[in-house]
Amino acid sequence: MKHNVNPTRHHIKFNTEDGLYITIETDRLIVHSITEEDEKDCIELLGDAKVMEKNAYGAPYEENLVKVRMENWKKQWKNHDPFSAYTILKKETREFIGVFVIGHSAPGQSEVSYVFHHRFWRQGYGRETAEAIFQSLIPLLIIHGYKLENEPLKKIIATARFDNVASQQILKHVGFEEEGEIQRCGASRLSFGLFSEQLMNEYQNFCKDHDQKIHDQDMNDGVDVIAEEMLNSIFESESHTVRTNYVVITGATSGIGMALVQCFAASGYYVLAIGRNESCLQDLSSTHKKIKILIADLSNEVDLDKIKLFLTGDKIKYLIHCAAITGPQLPLTDMTYAQLNEVFATNVLAPLFLTQKLMPYFNPVTRVMFMGSDYIGANKMRPNITAAYAISKSALNAAVQYCRPEYQGQALIGYLNPGATKTPMYETIKSAVLNRHEIFNHALVPADPDNIARFIKQVLENTTDHNYSNIDWDYRTSYPHEQLPKIDDIRTISSDIQVKKAVIIQSFFRKQQAHKRIIQQEQSTENIRFSGL
Repeated sequence: MKHNVNPTRHHIKFNTEDGLYITIETDRLIVHSITEEDEKDCIELLGDAKVMEKNAYGAPYEENLVKVRMENWKKQWKNHDPFSAYTILKKETREFIGVFVIGHSAPGQSEVSYVFHHRFWRQGYGRETAEAIFQSLIPLLIIHGYKLENEPLKKIIATARFDNVASQQILKHVGFEEEGEIQRCGASRLSFGLFSEQLMNEYQNFCKDHDQKIHDQDMNDGVDVIAEEMLNSIFESESHTVRTNYVVITGATSGIGMALVQCFAASGYYVLAIGRNESCLQDLSSTHKKIKILIADLSNEVDLDKIKLFLTGDKIKYLIHCAAITGPQLPLTDMTYAQLNEVFATNVLAPLFLTQKLMPYFNPVTRVMFMGSDYIGANKMRPNITAAYAISKSALNAAVQYCRPEYQGQALIGYLNPGATKTPMYETIKSAVLNRHEIFNHALVPADPDNIARFIKQVLENTTDHNYSNIDWDYRTSYPHEQLPKIDDIRTISSDIQVKKAVIIQSFFRKQQAHKRIIQQEQSTENIRFSGL
């Protein structure tokens, strides 16, 4: 190849939510999978006589032929086939420039072609598009194991008219070699070829120059040709990203949030972990290459915007709001405005406004999870102790009911109560009420954060859209799906020893309460007797 491979110039995004959707950004262009919205522009482009005289066909396409081709291209994308058509837009103005096709030719062989509107000829757009395709995208398709007719990509071919010198120069620039004359569409044309091995050799050289390890290829499994480590290290740089949709998790530095980060990363998801403790986040990111971190104070709107900027160009699969604070363990009568405001800013306003700000990165099947609490409800109030926290969680619960219809068609809104969990927050509340056993009588055996994380993951992954957004999920009582047992028994979340301890303590409190009721009844009887005299 006669050019220097520089893949970091190109920003490539893979979205596999509903079929395959690829976006490439260069200095001046956006190249993306063709969609229905491009049909009108394609009909105009391929029906232009001046444009098509340079094409292999040599004549304008009829509208019906363009529509047939559009349907085939869209079908390929729907079937996760990247060997299809790409729309080319001018980044600055979003003007439609042309179409680049990476088509099927034979098993293991692709034929490329491209058509640009004559308004954009001789401005370098053809070369810029070709560089992005052959320097970055094609190597990635090989790495991801995409096949043509069940065979790995081996060769790419292209043709050019003898009088189309500009097209010939573009092909040679990106590494194609002239192979001779060929008959195409009733006319003689120049044939060019580029072998995938040639592409990958230079790409591997680039990786070696950057101290990246290339692993042995396995062309039979049809999955990853080059090891995942290379993908993570090369393509996860700040300037060049190849990511699946993010799982965004707030409150990632401890408790349920940290457990969720580890749980999703271990399952192959790309995770953005958000928190205030930098050292904890750094430790967390060192556990898995797919964990990205962002230091942010969610009570600060400026930091909410930092998250939005970090995700520019990405999509979100799941957004999970775990960040929360207990606030002071005081009755409302002793609480200051600043104290209550801080609790509401973190527990209510932050998840609501973060969801709002991240809307551009949602799609209709993005799932947002708000975290509830066991401390809300008329029968669960803990007076004088958890007032600020409980009120904020009650407000959040009410807000979720409004979010569900308002976000319809943009995202799915879920709500989950994890119940008492062995987290630093739980220990904080427990310490404050050490001598008030009745408050913790309902939660003597707190659940493990890892179990909660797995439950939340099950709810996010394995529930229908209707159930996800219409059920207020509860760790101890809900069914995430039919294969997960109902968690409504204390024995499912604790050891035998813990159960025995819990039973003993519960028995003690029941006897204590019974004794109190007897005394109250006796006093009441005495009052009645004396009032009757």
